[in-house]
Amino acid sequence: MRLKWDQGVASRGKLTGRSLPMCDAPLVPKPSYEDRLTAPSYSLYLSGPRSPESLRLFAWFRENVAHRLAWINGPQNPWRQLILPLAESSETIFFSILALAAHDLASQYPVNDPWYERFRNISDTHLNNALALLAQELGNLSCLSSSQTGSTTTFSLTLGSVLILCNSDLLKAQTSEWRIHLLAAREIISAGANHSSLQHPLFRVQRFLLQEFYSTSVWTHLTTFSQVDDILVDAPTSNEDAVLADFVRIIHHITKIERVKSRSRASNLAPPAAFEVQTIYAQIESAKSHSLCVNQTIEYWSDSERGDFQLVVWMYYYATLIYGTQALSELSTTEKDKNDACGHILDYLQRLFQTPNGLRFTQDLIWPLFIAGTELRGDRAAQKIIENGFKTVIHISRTLDRSRVLSFLKSWWNLAGDDFVSWIDFARGRPSQCNFLIV
Repeated sequence: MRLKWDQGVASRGKLTGRSLPMCDAPLVPKPSYEDRLTAPSYSLYLSGPRSPESLRLFAWFRENVAHRLAWINGPQNPWRQLILPLAESSETIFFSILALAAHDLASQYPVNDPWYERFRNISDTHLNNALALLAQELGNLSCLSSSQTGSTTTFSLTLGSVLILCNSDLLKAQTSEWRIHLLAAREIISAGANHSSLQHPLFRVQRFLLQEFYSTSVWTHLTTFSQVDDILVDAPTSNEDAVLADFVRIIHHITKIERVKSRSRASNLAPPAAFEVQTIYAQIESAKSHSLCVNQTIEYWSDSERGDFQLVVWMYYYATLIYGTQALSELSTTEKDKNDACGHILDYLQRLFQTPNGLRFTQDLIWPLFIAGTELRGDRAAQKIIENGFKTVIHISRTLDRSRVLSFLKSWWNLAGDDFVSWIDFARGRPSQCNFLIV
């Protein structure tokens, strides 16, 4: 590998925004995004000639976006390994990727910055192209019979495009435009149910896309407090593309039971069977064991990353235990048990942030940060750890809806008195303020 050292750019002082003079080199302006982005041979994914700008956006997605979309950014990152190659056969996928990449670039700048406006305009252009093609694909999909060949491929490409655009709109999650894409994904899945299952080599692509839809839907239901449905797809189990899927499935199950219990109380009906509730402890233990086993089979960039992600698994384990106790009174847990669980989460968080590669998993930490935070009323020192954790995640993995999640926690911490048993009751009484996404 041939390496070349370039001049650094000063971040402060009179040379701010200019390259530091090295070997009497002349001062030059801070490089534009064209200079900062590289365009290696990603054209192997593409079906035809592309503009340099498109290639650079494609490269930005591969190198700077894909790792924040996956649970684990290893050599087998599914957004790189499975989704990027689909751009070779789908213009809709390609334009969706460009729209997300440009939107991600825009999110690096303040909204009043000219570069923000430029990248948002670029993103909107590609978004409009993708939406126009999606409209055609949705029409074609609805006309296909279950026996027609090619229908399953169309299903995956269309679903993939919608989920990419959903992730793009999550960058401005407070506008809730991403929910429209999630509803569209639901309709696509419903239409695809009438067609035959995808066969190799697209089977893994289909499974991954359904897992993405399922996970996002579960996080959505956490703060909507409407009836929680079965989300149209079978609950996934942990695998190399979604190592924490077992916990997501249990979180969904707990949420459904909590909503049934709440409606039962409001209607003076009998609560759900206690036996079903008591099985959740065993399910959480099984999820922890399975996720730790899957973690041992995943390919990482380094061995130390495997140990770091093991800490994430344990954080999800304790967070899910706490959530089960909060949502279901039948899960009897002492205050000491909950305090111990919160203590473990805070300990693992600080250990993770102190490791060389621990910051690679910041995109996975909002759930345990939030749940631990809901148990820390009155503990200002621990609250500060949670707040700093949120700020670190936002700095590394973009804002999404995380500022609103933190704002809710602060409102919960500052609430006077003990009128609410848990954050769930507090949020349920404020639907317009608490419709945020904990992801």
